Amino acid sequence: MGDGAQYLSVLAANLILMLSTRRILFGGGVMARNSLFAALRAQTKERLKGYLTVSPFDGDLTDVIMPPGLGKRAGPLGALALAMDKSVISNTIENTDHPSITNFNALDAS
Repeated sequence: MGDGAQYLSVLAANLILMLSTRRILFGGGVMARNSLFAALRAQTKERLKGYLTVSPFDGDLTDVIMPPGLGKRAGPLGALALAMDKSVISNTIENTDHPSITNFNALDAS
């Protein structure tokens, strides 16, 4: 578990420092262990070395690094929301030369 938190803390620290992001959501099966969140927050805080002294970065990062609010449903519901956005889907299909999309377009034309 140490390596996972270590690598993710590098990602989290880079996102915070480069993009000034105020919230990072980590989900999926591996992140279901609460102990991983604790280790990830602690290692990220250590990597930041006190560089950011403003809220929410001056605390334990529980308001910055957290699981998605939808829990395990975040992925499927996000995919469903994307599929329901017709402009995104039609734009993606029209601008793709991938064979599976081309086949999809041929089916749609008949």
